[in-house]
Amino acid sequence: MVDNVTYINRAQIYLDLIQKILKKNKNIFSIDMIRDGLSELTEEDPILSKLTIDNKFHLTSKLPDFEGALNALKAFMEFLFSYIQTLVPEDELDKRFKNIVNDFVKQNSHEIAISDFIPYLPTQIFQDKVDQDKFDINIIRQETPKKQVAIIFETLLTGYLQELLKMNDKNLFFSEVLKLKNSFSIFKQFVITKDGIITIFPTDDDNDHNDDNDVINQMVKDYSEVLNHFVNISAYNVGSDIAFGHAQKVIKPILECLEDLPEKFGILNYILNGTFAICIPTGISGFDAMLRGGIPLGKAVLIQAPAGSEKNFLISHFVKNGLERNSNFIVFLSKIPPRIFNVQLKTMGIKSKTYEKDGRLKIIDWYSWLKSDDQTASGSDHLIGAYPGLADLWKPLQKSFSTLKHSPTNCAVLNILTSTLSRFDFEQVYDFILKFIIRLKENHFTSIFLIEKDAHDGDVLGKLSELFDGVIDIENEEMNGKVITKIQILSMDGTDFDPKFKPLTLDGTKLIVSET
Repeated sequence: MVDNVTYINRAQIYLDLIQKILKKNKNIFSIDMIRDGLSELTEEDPILSKLTIDNKFHLTSKLPDFEGALNALKAFMEFLFSYIQTLVPEDELDKRFKNIVNDFVKQNSHEIAISDFIPYLPTQIFQDKVDQDKFDINIIRQETPKKQVAIIFETLLTGYLQELLKMNDKNLFFSEVLKLKNSFSIFKQFVITKDGIITIFPTDDDNDHNDDNDVINQMVKDYSEVLNHFVNISAYNVGSDIAFGHAQKVIKPILECLEDLPEKFGILNYILNGTFAICIPTGISGFDAMLRGGIPLGKAVLIQAPAGSEKNFLISHFVKNGLERNSNFIVFLSKIPPRIFNVQLKTMGIKSKTYEKDGRLKIIDWYSWLKSDDQTASGSDHLIGAYPGLADLWKPLQKSFSTLKHSPTNCAVLNILTSTLSRFDFEQVYDFILKFIIRLKENHFTSIFLIEKDAHDGDVLGKLSELFDGVIDIENEEMNGKVITKIQILSMDGTDFDPKFKPLTLDGTKLIVSET
């Protein structure tokens, strides 16, 4: 079966745009001047001989749709812009040219973005965009969430790129930036001027909703990846530490001007590999909203839940989302073998061995020792074995600290509480976990501990919960013959969390927290 493909004629899109400009300005244009300008351009680029204009400023064209024709039409647009500049005062230029182009692009954003049309627009249209509205926070707040995200990244990318252009050879740098078009389809939405001003036209698909969290989150990830690659280009020339230090220095004041918006959309968790992060998203739809973005950075959190798959998938989501945003992870297992955990990640699209080899994921296997399982290593050179004694658990943890790849955000997941409590005295476990948490915080880790609450009485759970900065409770409730799983945040330092119990459902491998 052959998929239906809609052909988008970019040359025709361009002609429609030029026609609108001609129509808007025909009361001030001279037809002879337009024809003379077109004639001169045709001498430089004969392809324009296929474009004619009648006395009523109506265009007729036999231009084919290819790069040469688009560049020729771009030259004609630049001529029209220069011509209008000579005819009207500066404050009227927007109405007669720039606003027409911007409105046209917005109205046809889907076709324009997916057809790689934007790079052929004259960059003069966007030259003064930063001065006009980039930092007017009140104007930004009036936009849709989708547009707000685009404006925020226009501001961040423009600010950083303009600083880089002061330090680097422009031609060399732009050649490197343009190479990114081959790696990022998102670049179809970008216009970059010679002065480093960036304008983004996000695709407005019919199936997208401006307040759809999944759409917004994907935009944030895509645009952040572009910014991170800008930094990597600089790092290639000056070294990673200098490049990231300079990027932080440039971007921090921009973030301050944008007030709470970067935090609102989770942007701080992704740009510069999470350098500005104040929380770690779990990647679970609805749950991060309850946490106001994610687990607060540097906190130790307890998840108490009945035995079952929900808490395992919750942890898998947390690890997957963190690895994708360049966080490091230590995962301490005692209830399931590493091979099962790796399968869970694989079903969610994460190849754990890739991250293990890269030094970003360390799996500490206590399960195999407790079960006297001979398959401890599971074929991985990066799996760390752990001895069954409490004191011995420091050794693999310390080894993990020293061998993890550098990252601004480090995370740990520890499913060890129920196993330790079943084998050691409560006071021993309490003292051990307290020291464990202190050691993790000293090494700048955000950590999640799991416990099977049905295996312990309320007094044990209550005393343990005192050690943590936050407690999350999962429970099963029977309603109308069905078991309903619900999740609640009982406490969480550092965030104004939503305390209501909410349904937690597992759809395949995807966890979803809903309002009702």
